[in-house]
Order: sequence, then structure tokens, then C-alpha cells
Amino acid sequence: MRFFLPVLLFSTSLTLMAEMDAEAILHSHHEKLLAALTSYLEKHPDAEDRSYARNHAIDTAAWLDKKELAVSLMRQEIDQMLLEEIIDIELISSFAVNSARYASRYGMKDEVKAIYETLNQDPEVGQSPLFINAANRMMQMLKIPGIGDQPALTGVTTVGDELILADLKGKVVLLDFWATWCPPCMAELPTMKATYEKYHQKGFEIVGISADRTREALTGVIEKEGLSWPNMYDKEQQASLVDEFGIQGFPTMLLLDQTGTVVAVNPRGEELEKTVAMLLGDTQN
Repeated sequence: MRFFLPVLLFSTSLTLMAEMDAEAILHSHHEKLLAALTSYLEKHPDAEDRSYARNHAIDTAAWLDKKELAVSLMRQEIDQMLLEEIIDIELISSFAVNSARYASRYGMKDEVKAIYETLNQDPEVGQSPLFINAANRMMQMLKIPGIGDQPALTGVTTVGDELILADLKGKVVLLDFWATWCPPCMAELPTMKATYEKYHQKGFEIVGISADRTREALTGVIEKEGLSWPNMYDKEQQASLVDEFGIQGFPTMLLLDQTGTVVAVNPRGEELEKTVAMLLGDTQN
């Protein structure tokens, strides 16, 4: 019995996992990973790989929307770095920029700004050209609307129509910062087209903001791919929307609910259709 019990338990675990959907499996995996990492850090506070473990724990906690734990771990990491006999400015600067990535993705702007203030007030760190450069990158990244934000946008589409984002309240809206020269952007088009075709009449809209080098490149793809949602060419706007929104890479996708609030950052593939269906109350999806 002692031999068969672990096999039986393992088999039962696999059966239960097979009955879960992908999101539930990921959630279960992340919960176990976070528990293991935090336990390791508690038992081995001076381990050589504590920063490695803590950074993975931060990312996992943020993914699970455990913001307080994520921020607590981030502060532990900062305290550790500032207490080192020789402060590694390059490591601190890299950590600062990485922390800013959580701002829009997980709705942690205020927390990340507070971390910036802690680092900026340190006399050795705050005056370092390396950190100042990193801080400038942080501030740019913090412009990107994140979870819970309600961005404002006004521009002119490629067909000459004025588009005001506020006028689309009541609809689920995907803001897609993209370019035709960007392979990942082009790879998202089939899913976007399928989702738009399925849900546009139910209240789903897409607004593209293109960073293409020429207008002809954009309009050529719009025509070739049959894109029927409004697109704006960034170079034709009064001020660059890409700069205004602090966009660092493409595609950057912001999904807004019916109140104009960002509810997802970079929802791609199946996640896009699933989230749109949920927001529109489509229980058949």
C-alpha cells in the first residue's frame, strides 16, 4: 500500500488537473509556486540566491493580484540592496525599471512611485547618473495607463473622422498601439478580426494607433487585411499619442470596460476573446 499510495495520489492529481481549465491550472500553479518561494525565503533569509527567489516571488504575487505581498517583497529587496557594503547602482537601477513594468500591468502605479521615492532619497543612489537614467525610464513607463486607469484620447482616423475615446463609453474598447513592421502585431490580427466580427454588434470596438513609418504602409495593410475598425496614424495627430501614453514597445494593448476603465493590459490570443465575452455578458463563449 505504501508503494501504490503515491502513485494513486499522483494519478488523482493529474485527473483533477485535467478537469480544470487553463486559467485554473495556472492559478493553482502560481499559488503553489508562491507558497514554495516565500517559505524558502523565510527559512533561508541569507541564501545567496535570495534575490533570485524574491524577484520570482514578486512576479508571482503580482500575477495573483496579491499587491500588498508583492510590494512588501519589493521593499525587502530594496532594503537588502541598500544595506550592502558596496551598493550596486546598476542592479538597483535595473530593479527600479523592472518594478515600473508592474505599474500598468498589475495596477501598482502608486506603489511603484513610492518605491522610486525611497531610492531617489538615498544620497548615493539618487545622485547616480545610472539611476537618474533609470528613473527617467521609470517615469516614461508610468505614463502607460494601467489597471484601474481611465485614459483620455482624442485623434483623427485615417479616413478623416474625429475620434474621442470618451464617446465610446458604454462599449468594450481595445486600444491597440501597433505597427505593420511589427511581426507580433501582425500575428495578433487574426484573433482581433475574429473577436471583432463576433462581438462588434454586441458592443465591442477596436481603436488602432499606428506607429508606422509611412501612411501608405498602414493604409495598405488596412485594405489588404480588411480591417474595419478605426485606425489613427500617429504622425498625423496634433501630438504623438505613442509618446503621450508612454508606449515602450509594440503591440501594447489596453482593454477598457464599458466605463472606460482599463481592465486588462496586453490581452492576447484566447485571453482577448474570453475577456471581451465576459465583459459583454456572453455566457455562450
